[in-house]
Amino acid sequence: MLRWAAENDGSDELIPEMGDLILLELLDDRCETVLLEPGENLIEVGAPCEEMFLVKSGTLTAWGVGADERRTRFRRVGAGSVIGEVAFVAGGVRTATVTADGNAAVLRLSVDAYERLVEEDARLALQVQAELSKRIAERLSYTSAAYQRAMNT
Repeated sequence: MLRWAAENDGSDELIPEMGDLILLELLDDRCETVLLEPGENLIEVGAPCEEMFLVKSGTLTAWGVGADERRTRFRRVGAGSVIGEVAFVAGGVRTATVTADGNAAVLRLSVDAYERLVEEDARLALQVQAELSKRIAERLSYTSAAYQRAMNT
């Protein structure tokens, strides 16, 4: 995954982590490509989850909105990153709005396409599920650490 260093040290530099590129390779021919323009929303908070996305190029930012209506940046992602995997796996609605920072291309894996994948290639579906589980565990670990830092300040 490409992470912004700001998640760790306050800077605004991308840190490459290549794990999610595995998902791009596994799913490239099973997904449709969606092209985004600067400022275009890919995901809207509160929308039902019907798909997940893998970033092919560009950067996107996930935003939350607080009770005071102020936007808060949750994370910024680049090529190789997965977006929307938690709601995709767990079901439910979107918890953030995701916006393209500039021109971007993402792969869209719909729930229907994933169900076809399970029927057609169970081994590949299991690989995808294992990779998604890793990403969700990493996100939970990061969130837990961020929560602990916030509680100690």
